[in-house]
Amino acid sequence: QERRKLDRLVLSWTSIVLGFTIVLGCTGVGFLRGNQVTIVRMPEGGRMPRAVIDSQETVHLVFFQGVISSGDLWHVRRPLKVSSWSQSEQVNSQPHSVVGFGPIDGGQVVIDHRDRLHVVWFQSDPVRIFYTRTNSTGTGFEKQRSLWTQEEMVVETSPTVTVGQDGRVLVFWHAGVGDDASRSMYLATSNNGGAAFEPVRRVSTSTFGACGCCSPAAITDAAGTIYLSYRGASDNVQRGQRLMTIGKMGETLSDKMIHPWQINGCPVSTTTLSVSLRGTRVAWETQGQVYFADVTQLNAAVSPQGVARHRRKNPAIATNTQGETLLAWGDGPGLRAGGRLNWQLFNADARPSRAHGSDLGTIPSGSMPTVVAKLDGSFFVIF
Repeated sequence: QERRKLDRLVLSWTSIVLGFTIVLGCTGVGFLRGNQVTIVRMPEGGRMPRAVIDSQETVHLVFFQGVISSGDLWHVRRPLKVSSWSQSEQVNSQPHSVVGFGPIDGGQVVIDHRDRLHVVWFQSDPVRIFYTRTNSTGTGFEKQRSLWTQEEMVVETSPTVTVGQDGRVLVFWHAGVGDDASRSMYLATSNNGGAAFEPVRRVSTSTFGACGCCSPAAITDAAGTIYLSYRGASDNVQRGQRLMTIGKMGETLSDKMIHPWQINGCPVSTTTLSVSLRGTRVAWETQGQVYFADVTQLNAAVSPQGVARHRRKNPAIATNTQGETLLAWGDGPGLRAGGRLNWQLFNADARPSRAHGSDLGTIPSGSMPTVVAKLDGSFFVIF
């Protein structure tokens, strides 16, 4: 009888442990040395979320709403220890001036050392690259400004924006006439925090091209070095991910292939970067698998474990103060399907940990996840 009681007790505790493990895997709340991963939905009807976190650990989210050809960008915030989003405020001052095919357009946002938001997006026919920033009191956004207007060149994906500790704001995008192999990357720079921008200049040659419907991403590290991740289109066939490195003075230092991908067509993909005290990491997709690598060790790329049911796409990363990196992505078919949300936590050595979340919910069509890391080492995944 005592042995039966012991067996029942062991079975009961085993069931509890297994149940807890299932909850972790299905809800996306996992722990690694006390670091929590929290999964949050964006406001109803939103797509293409982009999130940043300020010095007070308030999460700021910019997302798209509207029809493909003419929508709007909205901003909400979520302070520390608050469990809901604030009331939304419109980012673009000209209504319906944002392209939202998704997941490669919408808006992109960055936050500077003074907790000021900088947002960029584009409109077609004619092409206009738009920029705005939060006002001096942080209570709203300035009137949107056009950094570039073109009637001849074609832009098919959102620009990207980064800001340095010196207050420089850099906006990148790719454009061209004709096929993707002839496209180039362009840059508009502000040396006074976005108050005024210098004339637009080209920062890449047409040697590598740029994949028309694949969005770029840029980031600035603590030393002032700028990294720009974009998909090339050499000969319209070699559409591997590339990493451009730009120095403090705006000079192009290198333009390296991260990962080749031979494909005779645009895969409609996104890329993200993350900077921390442990370095800078870049994430991308190749042939239905998502990867990330340190920018100094591009040949040491890692990817999530397991077998994907569909195409793994639209990777989003963030690195915390311990050097751990969380990678989130969608697992779904086709070009615009958001797929099912998944995440994997990697340790400081870029090795996958036991903490992960699988099949957590459907990402809206034409959308993707976004990730931020908090000061306590926890992560916030929004989709």
